[in-house]
Amino acid sequence: MSAVIGQKLQSSRKELLDIGLRNNMLNFRKTAKTLMVVDEQSEEVFKTLFRQEKAMTFAPMARKKLAELVKLSKSVDEGEDDSDTPGDEELLYELDSLDWNAATGDALEDETGKARRHLDTRLQTAIEDDRLFLQLLKIHTEAKGFIEEQGVNTLFLSLGFLHWYEADSSENLRKAPLILLPVSLERSGAKDAFKLRYSGDELMPNLSLVAKLKTDFGLDLSSCAFDEDTFDADDNSLDRFFSDVTAVVSKQSRWKVASNEIALGFFSFGKFLMFKDLDPKSWPEDKQPDANPVMKRLLGPGFGDLRAAYPEDVNIDSVIKPGEVRFVKDADSSQTEAILEVREGSNLVIQGPPGTGKSQTITNIIAELIGQKKRYCSLPRRWRPWRW
Repeated sequence: MSAVIGQKLQSSRKELLDIGLRNNMLNFRKTAKTLMVVDEQSEEVFKTLFRQEKAMTFAPMARKKLAELVKLSKSVDEGEDDSDTPGDEELLYELDSLDWNAATGDALEDETGKARRHLDTRLQTAIEDDRLFLQLLKIHTEAKGFIEEQGVNTLFLSLGFLHWYEADSSENLRKAPLILLPVSLERSGAKDAFKLRYSGDELMPNLSLVAKLKTDFGLDLSSCAFDEDTFDADDNSLDRFFSDVTAVVSKQSRWKVASNEIALGFFSFGKFLMFKDLDPKSWPEDKQPDANPVMKRLLGPGFGDLRAAYPEDVNIDSVIKPGEVRFVKDADSSQTEAILEVREGSNLVIQGPPGTGKSQTITNIIAELIGQKKRYCSLPRRWRPWRW
């Protein structure tokens, strides 16, 4: 791909990034379609799923055990009632100071110095068996529906979170995932346990976070070492990445990197699908953007030097007669002129503010070209109908 077109594609992708707080990649919020993984180590989970490509299952936690662990936390007062309440899960999620080895009584491995529960293929959760199944079922159904309808997987296992604040005076803690591992949730039958696997798609840093920190705080996360090949080959690459991020945000006194905070959920934003489509890696090798003459002009010199089929001051009534067009929506003279240009095979860009009839014009273009027995190209639904 030519450098000019590649640069313009990258620039267009950056403009699509959402750096508002409604984006859950910047302001993560737990919902019924997210699942927190507790007491695991990101490096070990990453090694199992990504490097070894093994499947992992989910381990529930009994209510009684959860209540016992909460008692061990300093954040719970001795006289506070910490019985089996819905708040236990929330409390457990916030227990950063909890000594898990002491709490669980799990012995350390001699060689690795890591607890046995960190080396198995079970992801620990803070919810009991029935609720865990229902939550996984919701996530599985949502992920399957999204792939079938949109053709893109947005289910990720987030490894590590940045805890950040909008300002020094802000009391609202924001959490943003750092590494997004694309995964699939599957099971063989209705009675089988759900298994989590690496989907094989591209490993992603949080690009929305990179743009947010650079734009609003002058912090450049692009300097942090992120290379998929290195992550695949080097067992310590993930921890090194978290250390790099920690160094970059160290000027922010209250910010911190929670490297072992892990969540399963859907991470995307309003224009995420178009952002993915504009990635040259999403295009076949023999059909890169600069190989298409229309794309080359759209991203290059444009269509201004091409001769129009009709002059700008053409009298529409002089070139068409009633019944010669197959409009299904009302159209004024400028809209009709655009439709006739397309009918004659011209390439053009139609732009205008809201309410000027762009959607009606597109609808009439479709009707007109279908009436001419022209074939509609199979573009992704989110892009239709922009090209013929």
